[in-house]
Amino acid sequence: MPLDFTLTKFRSLCCAVAQHYPTLTLSEYFQGKDMPTRFAMMRHDIDRKPENALFTARVEEEAGIRATYYFRRYGSAFRPEIIREIEGMGHEVGYHYEVLGKAKGDRERAIGMFEHELGEFREICDAVFDLQKSNDKVIK
Repeated sequence: MPLDFTLTKFRSLCCAVAQHYPTLTLSEYFQGKDMPTRFAMMRHDIDRKPENALFTARVEEEAGIRATYYFRRYGSAFRPEIIREIEGMGHEVGYHYEVLGKAKGDRERAIGMFEHELGEFREICDAVFDLQKSNDKVIK
């Protein structure tokens, strides 16, 4: 069976989710306040092509879904105007950091990079941050 990753198929999925489940952002889930017994969470990692994330965010907004979008801070993935627009739709924006890898394991340098990059996100939106990939150690 071929996989269908079109916006048409995604729109159908979003409509089905919205019809049967309330949605939570990841921050809402981790706060744990007033949790429904059944819910769905939509989370997206934006590695490349943030314009595709914008299309996805619009489909979710049309369906009444609030999702969480994690953007990396490098190259073409970091597009402040798109990040602002997605957040403006009511979606949550997160900072998907990988500073320990970029700093080649140098914790002090990684902490400095983390503070700088998170600051860049927070200049344009109310970004929350994500845990590193499982193969990186969390900075303590």
